[in-house]
Amino acid sequence: MKNQGAFCCCKCYLYTLKQFCVNTELLNRITTNPGIFNGKPIIRGMRFKVADVPGYLSSGMTQEELLADFPYLEKEDILASLLYASLKFNHPVISVNLDAA
Repeated sequence: MKNQGAFCCCKCYLYTLKQFCVNTELLNRITTNPGIFNGKPIIRGMRFKVADVPGYLSSGMTQEELLADFPYLEKEDILASLLYASLKFNHPVISVNLDAA
């Protein structure tokens, strides 16, 4: 097997690779279209903003209620929206010292 870099073992490497594939598959559900909500992230090209999912859930709506109220949504759409939101919220920040001599 190729060098795994910062991974301690093959199992960790494969788990991370699997998670990456699952996350990529979920994130493929998130799209943008300049003609829909001015290009804000939407679910599978539909007129349903990604930001609405955490909004509904945080207001007390359950996943089952959300799926019942919006039958064109799928469970994976909810997971993708939450994953997208968490990645946007927890993005890496790189600090650069511009005053260095």
